[in-house]
Amino acid sequence: MEDLLMEQLREGNDPQLRMLAVTCMGHLGRLHGTVSARLLAFLNGLLDDPVLGGTAEDAIGDIGDFATVI
Repeated sequence: MEDLLMEQLREGNDPQLRMLAVTCMGHLGRLHGTVSARLLAFLNGLLDDPVLGGTAEDAIGDIGDFATVI
């Protein structure tokens, strides 16, 4: 699932799809209780993005509150 979500963030994809994928990354951590360190690093790389940064910050918060990074 993580790979599928990360694929949606390619340049040229619909901005709403990209934002939804970032949101789902946070939900993935909340619902499954674990995410990979790779996913968390990916989200951290989005923090400076003017469109996705705030959503990435929310997803990181969800992961920090509800998930273990493996």
